[in-house]
Amino acid sequence: LADRPEFVDSWNYGLAYNEGLENMGLGTKYSQEDIEKFRSGQYPDEYPNDNHYQMAFDNKAVLTRHNLSMSGGNAATRFLFSLGYMRNDGIIQNNIYDNYGDNLLNWYNQYEGRLNIDSDLSEKLKLKVNVSGKTGDDHAPGAFTGDKTMERLVTRITRMSAALPARTSEG
Repeated sequence: LADRPEFVDSWNYGLAYNEGLENMGLGTKYSQEDIEKFRSGQYPDEYPNDNHYQMAFDNKAVLTRHNLSMSGGNAATRFLFSLGYMRNDGIIQNNIYDNYGDNLLNWYNQYEGRLNIDSDLSEKLKLKVNVSGKTGDDHAPGAFTGDKTMERLVTRITRMSAALPARTSEG
């Protein structure tokens, strides 16, 4: 992703959250000791500093394409036969959240085929047959929750505070 947003770290989030609460006359949520524990990184389960966006999105999305074609014939009949396969891995990092199983996997496979036949049946009669087809299968994030929308996933990730753990040391 070219333009990754920058997110505030957990201790600055805690400071800003406290300031908002104080401005409303509600005291504070995080003590100075809590803020220091976020900053130190010594207690990642209780006081995390997780960049959820960086953890979820990959820097690359690999696209692989393979094609096979054959052509030939004689003076009266010519043919072209081709097969194609394409795989596009998505921008969500696959398998980073093993405890979610297949729910964050994302990819798209496409399969193509073509057959063209040109035949001179006589000097005045020619036959052309062109047949092609394409199909694909995909696996999008949220497929097992019925959500299957990238927009919702991105919204959820960008709204998560660095003070919320993405995962604990136990997985």
